[in-house]
Amino acid sequence: MNDNLALVPLGVRLAGVRCVCVGGGSVAARRVPVLLAGGARVTVVAPSLDPSLRDLVTLGRCEHVGRPFEPGDCIGAFLVMAATGNPIVDTEVAREAAGGSVLTCVASDPDLGNCVFMATARRGRLVVALHSGGAAPAVTAALRRRIETALPERLGEILDRLATLRAELRLAEPDPLERARRWREAVDSGVLDTALGEGTEAAYDAVARILTGDELAGSDSHAE
Repeated sequence: MNDNLALVPLGVRLAGVRCVCVGGGSVAARRVPVLLAGGARVTVVAPSLDPSLRDLVTLGRCEHVGRPFEPGDCIGAFLVMAATGNPIVDTEVAREAAGGSVLTCVASDPDLGNCVFMATARRGRLVVALHSGGAAPAVTAALRRRIETALPERLGEILDRLATLRAELRLAEPDPLERARRWREAVDSGVLDTALGEGTEAAYDAVARILTGDELAGSDSHAE
């Protein structure tokens, strides 16, 4: 990857998609579960497996090809991870994957691939992703810990309840501009921040009142 080009943050849907991980060590053990959580069909190519990966194979969560990498292992994959710890093998994997124009992540040398795994903090549906462009991975890890500490533990539950309010608003108000205005009112008034921070019934009620239009009087300054 060209250091002068910024990484483009994208959310990729992997449900039902074939992904190949070459290597069965600690790096693969961290990243394969991420792919599985996204619904990917994962094949791990490696002579031996980290115990956690072995458990996943035993449970039928992923497939295992118990041998070193061979040409052709990347065929049909949407995403390929090279995580053998052997630069020669990882380079060979990256070369084959590049020939198939697939997403390629190389643990030993990210510049050989065209995508990277980012440090993430999760709360339910919320995903916060961080990457330093390779400049300071330790700083990225430290920032992730700070973000995880700052995010409320109940944030996933809170977001689910706000998603319900959003669905109800879509049914009640057909005009997308009006819906957007009501959400802006919830943000500008501070009640949405309160709901995200406290998650109390009173906070939800305050958001709901704005979304249903009860507190929009005099807020024409927010209209588009």
